[in-house]
Amino acid sequence: MDQKLHISKTGVIPVPSLKNLRSLNLNQLPILREILRQESITRAAELLNLSQPAVSNVLKTLRAYFGDDLLTRDGTNMRRTTKGEELLLLLETALAHIESAIKGGKFDPALAAGPVRIATVDNVISTFAGPMCAILEEEAPNLEVQFVTATHNLAGDLKSGAVDIAVTSTEFMDSPAIPESLRKELCIRAVGVERLVCIGRSDDKQLEGELSLDAYLSRPHASYVVDPDHHHTVERQHIRGVGLSRSTRIATSSNHTLPAIVAHSDCLAIVPMTLARTAVRQYPIKIFRPPFDLPDIKWVMAWHERGSANPLLQWSKDAILRCAGELELE
Repeated sequence: MDQKLHISKTGVIPVPSLKNLRSLNLNQLPILREILRQESITRAAELLNLSQPAVSNVLKTLRAYFGDDLLTRDGTNMRRTTKGEELLLLLETALAHIESAIKGGKFDPALAAGPVRIATVDNVISTFAGPMCAILEEEAPNLEVQFVTATHNLAGDLKSGAVDIAVTSTEFMDSPAIPESLRKELCIRAVGVERLVCIGRSDDKQLEGELSLDAYLSRPHASYVVDPDHHHTVERQHIRGVGLSRSTRIATSSNHTLPAIVAHSDCLAIVPMTLARTAVRQYPIKIFRPPFDLPDIKWVMAWHERGSANPLLQWSKDAILRCAGELELE
């Protein structure tokens, strides 16, 4: 039977004709979208509140319909096939428009259920979570927003659908952690700029005057890292870039632990101003400028291109921008 062709960025795939569509159970398409997003029958079943055998049967039926495995095993994990990738992109766009049309052609956040998964670092979560809760209470009381801690595989999580939106720094987005082929699939929008400052124990005698660069570099430091093998933070890159070297006594993947470490040791730490302003009310620490020029953090939102037409994600991105007003910019 003749089939129409869909031209995509990665090639040409057949699109079922109208006659073929009559043999397709369209109720299965949202299930397929979640299977392909999660690359897991088990996770899709949990999110859809369906039994695993029911979701497995849907995948079996649609594999036969499309003449493709859609998901194949890669070691202990499942991976989308080329056609699976193409179908996910089509389903994200098509189902978003259908869901919008069913609701009257205009997205109504009050009717949205989610969940929307936002990945970022812990200090941004604490800054955004309160304002986001207020926005949800006022505009989207049925919507669930899940803030999760970003990992080194953040770009891969966006591609797989494990997270919907990321809030991270331009340094991370420009780092080798993201393959160039994947970078082309991601969309980015600026969120805000935040100053980095240094913190030390409030009774530290050396911090009573202006700290010299030599004194700063000679001190032990507590430092934030995404993970021990990948140091893509603004201050680490800048310090190395200008040829300076400092001794890191303790590294942590939680920004929120840095003020506590500083308060109970002779370590210094560089943290975002928002975190420092909150921490100084909780711990015996002081805020001061580092003895060298340090670039600001440029926060951005990132999402996979397939989500660009999704009205729920469009609303969520706007909500994130409103939360960003809480950032300390000075």
